[in-house]
Amino acid sequence: MRKETIRLLSTYPRPIRPLATAIVITCYTEKDAACATTESRNQRGTSDFPSLFNEVVNGTVSHNVLFGILGLSARFSPNPETRSRGRAYAAEAKRSLKESIDDVCLQNIQACILVGTICSANSDVSAESIYYGIANTMAQLLHISSDDESSDAITQETKRRVWWSLYMIDTWSTAGIDLPRRLLFRGSGPKLPMDEGMFNRLERGDPPPEPWKPGLWTHYVVLVQIFGRILDLNRRLVFPSQEDKTPIEEDSQRLALELEDFERNLPADVRYSAANLAARIADSTGRMFVALHLGYHHYSTLLYYHYLENHKLSFAEPSRLYISRCKYHAAAFSDIIRVSLTNNEAEAVYNIVGHMTVVSSSVLVHTVLFGGNSEVREARERLEVNFQLLVKLDKFWPSVAPLINRLIKFQNFCIESTSPQPHKMDRWMIKFLLQHGLDLNSRDDVQSEEVPFYRPSNCVGSSSNWELLERSRMTEEIIRGAQVAPRNI
Repeated sequence: MRKETIRLLSTYPRPIRPLATAIVITCYTEKDAACATTESRNQRGTSDFPSLFNEVVNGTVSHNVLFGILGLSARFSPNPETRSRGRAYAAEAKRSLKESIDDVCLQNIQACILVGTICSANSDVSAESIYYGIANTMAQLLHISSDDESSDAITQETKRRVWWSLYMIDTWSTAGIDLPRRLLFRGSGPKLPMDEGMFNRLERGDPPPEPWKPGLWTHYVVLVQIFGRILDLNRRLVFPSQEDKTPIEEDSQRLALELEDFERNLPADVRYSAANLAARIADSTGRMFVALHLGYHHYSTLLYYHYLENHKLSFAEPSRLYISRCKYHAAAFSDIIRVSLTNNEAEAVYNIVGHMTVVSSSVLVHTVLFGGNSEVREARERLEVNFQLLVKLDKFWPSVAPLINRLIKFQNFCIESTSPQPHKMDRWMIKFLLQHGLDLNSRDDVQSEEVPFYRPSNCVGSSSNWELLERSRMTEEIIRGAQVAPRNI
């Protein structure tokens, strides 16, 4: 009997639980059987495996969930034959889920998340939204956000993590296709997830561990709640409402303080540093650690982004401060990417990081085109790092190639604009920054369209136009080197 190994790398969103280690699932090609092992040197024996591993081993794992995992993870296999079967695994996950879609249960919530994420990877945003919406509805019907003290700690924590995963997915997914958020709650919401190490050490029947300790997932949940308010602020910039009584500037300052407080209040071992990253890699949470800090810098970039439109006009505080912060966070995002590219245990290969990287790159493009001479070299180097990641992501996610086209359009928009405010926050810019699942030009064929670069033509007699031309060649060279055709995985 021939068998093959599929590495399940960390992907976003985590549908079942934040896995502390990479998983290796051995799938037999002649029958639907699977067993699981772990690569973590810190774990000893099957009693230390998270419950998902045990469910695979003893054959109780949901068919829908198993094939959803395989359909999402086959793309990461170094084996071409395994990668080629990813579509078949995904198709089986969809078929099986559709047959049991009226079975409202936790496993089908997880399966809907997996299938929705597969649809997102293939830029099928309509199906993505439908599956995520079904998962949200099932979660509310089952009241999984309510504590059930009759259940053991694993069941309670799994429900809690599924609910918060849905909350984060809902925040990202609805923004990406310009729909209102669907999963709302009053007050502080359900309890936050516990520390990943504590969770992975639990066994069936265990009571909740004491004392409770927050984990990386906890901090990410808090951060995404701030992200939701940043999304609302950006929409207000373009679609003001008479119901909004607080001035934009006041809301911006309040959110800036929230982000500062978030970073300042992180435990010492969660703050970003080389030593903390090394420790997280050692306990197999390096990818989650990197994802947390990439998220922090991305959300901060979005908060300050609208100040870039005043880069030629405003010399008043706090505009100059916020412009510098926008550039700082976009650069810090790239610096973390640089580190993650050198270590497989801290890599960032989840789907949405492609869009996040494009937003960071757009600030770097802005700096290359319009920044001071002292800023250009470092901005260009960071832009090259970002595109190294985009090239890597393109091997896994068909949705990445259209994102590169979006960045080309962004550069063209900057160069074509004769306004002193080329980064004015209008509907086009909001779509670029937030609505990553929609076509930037509202044309059905944009994903197969090769976008031409624009170069300023009227350069005679204008030293600034000549300089802009030369700088635009820098960005074109980098982007052209990474531009790829959409792949089918």
